[in-house]
Amino acid sequence: VNFNKPNALEDYIKINIIVAYIKLLKYYSKLNNLLAYYTLTILYPYYKYYFKNV
Repeated sequence: VNFNKPNALEDYIKINIIVAYIKLLKYYSKLNNLLAYYTLTILYPYYKYYFKNV
């Protein structure tokens, strides 16, 4: 960040918003596999009763 530049704070905020958006996309893409994860968790013998105990 160039503090001599008057738009430095705005640039910093813009960069952080873009990074946060990329992070949200990463986690949002994992939601597409949620059904598969839930199904495999139920079918795995060790975690079979996990959802009943929670």
